[in-house]
Amino acid sequence: MLQRPISTTIVFLLAMSSGSLSLVSIAQAQGSGEAIFLGCSIGGSADPWWLVDPVTGTLIESGGEVATNNCSGASFANGGTELLVLSSIDSSLYVGTPAGPGVSFASLTSFVGNPYGLVVDPWHQSYLAMVNTGSGFALQVVDGNPNHSTYGQVVAGSGPQLGLGLIERWNLSPSGRIAVAVPALFGGTLAIFDTDPNSGGYMTATSTSPTTGTPGIAIGTALAISEDDAMATVVLGGIYETMLVRYDLNAGAWVDADPSLPGMQHITIPIGIGQGIQLLPGSGGAIVCGMGHSSQYGWMGRVDFGAAPDQWSFTEFGVGLNLFDDASALSLSPDAAHSFVAATGPPRGLVVDNQTGVVLHSIPLPGAAGSVTVSSWRSAPTDGDIFCAPASANSTGLGVTLAPSGHGGPGIYHLEAQQGPDQQFGYFLISAGLEEPGLAVSQGRLCLSAPIGRYNSAAGPSLDSLGRFDGAGIFQNLAGTSSVGSGFDLPVATPTPPGAVITPGTTWAFQLWYRDVGGVSNFSDALVVQFY
Repeated sequence: MLQRPISTTIVFLLAMSSGSLSLVSIAQAQGSGEAIFLGCSIGGSADPWWLVDPVTGTLIESGGEVATNNCSGASFANGGTELLVLSSIDSSLYVGTPAGPGVSFASLTSFVGNPYGLVVDPWHQSYLAMVNTGSGFALQVVDGNPNHSTYGQVVAGSGPQLGLGLIERWNLSPSGRIAVAVPALFGGTLAIFDTDPNSGGYMTATSTSPTTGTPGIAIGTALAISEDDAMATVVLGGIYETMLVRYDLNAGAWVDADPSLPGMQHITIPIGIGQGIQLLPGSGGAIVCGMGHSSQYGWMGRVDFGAAPDQWSFTEFGVGLNLFDDASALSLSPDAAHSFVAATGPPRGLVVDNQTGVVLHSIPLPGAAGSVTVSSWRSAPTDGDIFCAPASANSTGLGVTLAPSGHGGPGIYHLEAQQGPDQQFGYFLISAGLEEPGLAVSQGRLCLSAPIGRYNSAAGPSLDSLGRFDGAGIFQNLAGTSSVGSGFDLPVATPTPPGAVITPGTTWAFQLWYRDVGGVSNFSDALVVQFY
């Protein structure tokens, strides 16, 4: 399960349109250090935007820009230092700086066609969007590495998917290896795209087997993929009901929510048409929202998935209070404790507690006309994200963690490890890829994917991170490559493999391999860092 460190958080919210992708560098917002940027689609050529503080619930600034006109996707990139904004009206890629008061925009590049939905793939330094080419919908890849000569250009595509009709709702798996799309008019199948650049089937698409049990008219409105790439959950809107249809990506089969009943059963919420879904960490549940209701004009709530498919439950938020009229533009805070959702009557943005359903802030959006449709809530540059946690326990009863690591020191980053067994040796590992939950090796889990670099004596004096845990469980450096005595000052160069140079805009994963009592070995949790 991904654990995100607490740090400055920026949220940019943008709205539906018909054509451009904007790239916005993040700057620290005023006030609490957190901010939500909201954009909309109300007609004209310069739709308004708002910058609000989600902690205090106050407006920081507002304005109107051509670049924020009719947005169909938004996502952060490069460790939260940039924000991509997709608009389907002029098919352009803009860069705006700073991402705060006084922001200005400049065009960078264009799509050929109208793009819908944007996802940043940090592992492959790319940006993906579904584009209506005029002859079908194609998933296209934009080079997101600023060190490449092709940065900001479309470098790969799937080719038009002619048999699926309108496709505006899709998502990318956390590993970046699979994308799943649901047709607007759901006919029982999904499209699965191979998005792994190292695969022989890169950017090819296949259709799933059809499912049954859906109503005669079902509209695909949202889609999410679990952290382990194992489950795709699709939101379908029917007549005054919402269904969650789940597809097991590993088994290649639809999940029957109640196998004891004949036919294929799906999770049904009989209170309106769903418009958004965000899976909670560990995918033990999801936050969902939508429009329409038997007694009010919109809704929001939490679905909890049980141990068995039929053990799910739904908790509606704000029952009878008319808080979530036409709820849309759903996104999660970096720690997944809160959600943001846009609502009408009057137009406003709501910050909601995901456990209690309590609205923490209701922020008026004057002039929004109820048209906020896309949101992205991400943290600004952090000291890294921890995966494969907690690590397997060692002889102390604890797992080694790299959480104390951070930017600083004479290197480009400083790695630290704690909670290790006294007098046991180890060294750090590096990879451009991550596997979660990882491969069982000896007493631990190797969560890095090949090729894996080893910061040991074979890599050379400046790349040697050999160390030993002291009595307090802190990893003390023995190779003279730490400015503070413990841990490792990470240099720009990497061992071979991978034989690369760590550059801005790239993402790398780290683990510590170490010995333990009895001649066994173990691994720490995995640290993922986007360098900026």
